[in-house]
Amino acid sequence: MKEYISSVRMKYAQNLLLTTNMSVKEISAQAEFENENHFIKFFKYHEGKSPSKFRNMYFNIHMNDK
Repeated sequence: MKEYISSVRMKYAQNLLLTTNMSVKEISAQAEFENENHFIKFFKYHEGKSPSKFRNMYFNIHMNDK
Protein backbone atom coordinates (compact mmCIF):
# COMPACT_ATOMS: atom_id res chain seq x y z
CA MET A 1 0.00 0.00 0.00
CA LYS A 2 2.85 2.38 0.89
CA GLU A 3 4.50 1.80 -2.50
CA TYR A 4 1.24 2.48 -4.31
CA ILE A 5 0.72 5.77 -2.47
CA SER A 6 4.32 6.78 -3.18
CA SER A 7 3.91 6.02 -6.89
CA VAL A 8 0.67 8.03 -7.08
CA ARG A 9 2.32 11.00 -5.37
CA MET A 10 5.31 10.77 -7.73
CA LYS A 11 3.12 10.69 -10.84
CA TYR A 12 1.11 13.63 -9.53
CA ALA A 13 4.25 15.65 -8.77
CA GLN A 14 5.80 14.78 -12.14
CA ASN A 15 2.63 15.87 -13.90
CA LEU A 16 2.64 19.20 -12.06
CA LEU A 17 6.32 19.72 -12.88
CA LEU A 18 5.68 19.14 -16.57
CA THR A 19 2.36 20.89 -17.02
CA THR A 20 2.53 23.93 -14.72
CA ASN A 21 4.93 26.69 -13.84
CA MET A 22 4.36 26.14 -10.12
CA SER A 23 7.45 26.31 -7.94
CA VAL A 24 8.86 23.20 -6.30
CA LYS A 25 7.64 24.58 -2.98
CA GLU A 26 4.10 24.96 -4.33
CA ILE A 27 4.16 21.46 -5.81
CA SER A 28 5.39 19.97 -2.55
CA ALA A 29 2.46 21.60 -0.73
CA GLN A 30 0.00 20.52 -3.44
CA ALA A 31 1.24 16.91 -3.18
CA GLU A 32 0.87 17.13 0.61
CA PHE A 33 4.50 16.75 1.65
CA GLU A 34 5.58 18.00 5.07
CA ASN A 35 7.90 20.55 3.51
CA GLU A 36 9.89 21.31 0.38
CA ASN A 37 13.05 19.55 1.60
CA HIS A 38 11.16 16.32 2.32
CA PHE A 39 9.64 16.46 -1.17
CA ILE A 40 13.03 17.01 -2.82
CA LYS A 41 14.58 14.07 -0.94
CA PHE A 42 11.58 11.85 -1.79
CA PHE A 43 11.74 12.87 -5.44
CA LYS A 44 15.51 12.32 -5.70
CA TYR A 45 15.19 8.90 -4.08
CA HIS A 46 12.47 7.74 -6.47
CA GLU A 47 13.51 9.53 -9.67
CA GLY A 48 17.28 9.79 -9.27
CA LYS A 49 17.29 13.53 -9.91
CA SER A 50 15.96 16.68 -8.29
CA PRO A 51 12.52 18.01 -9.25
CA SER A 52 14.12 21.04 -10.93
CA LYS A 53 16.47 18.87 -12.97
CA PHE A 54 13.57 16.60 -13.93
CA ARG A 55 11.56 19.61 -15.11
CA ASN A 56 14.49 21.02 -17.10
CA MET A 57 15.19 17.68 -18.75
CA TYR A 58 11.64 16.70 -19.70
CA PHE A 59 9.57 19.88 -19.95
CA ASN A 60 10.46 20.61 -23.58
CA ILE A 61 9.94 16.99 -24.59
CA HIS A 62 6.54 16.95 -22.91
CA MET A 63 5.47 20.21 -24.55
CA ASN A 64 6.63 19.02 -28.00
CA ASP A 65 4.52 15.86 -27.68
CA LYS A 66 1.32 17.88 -27.45
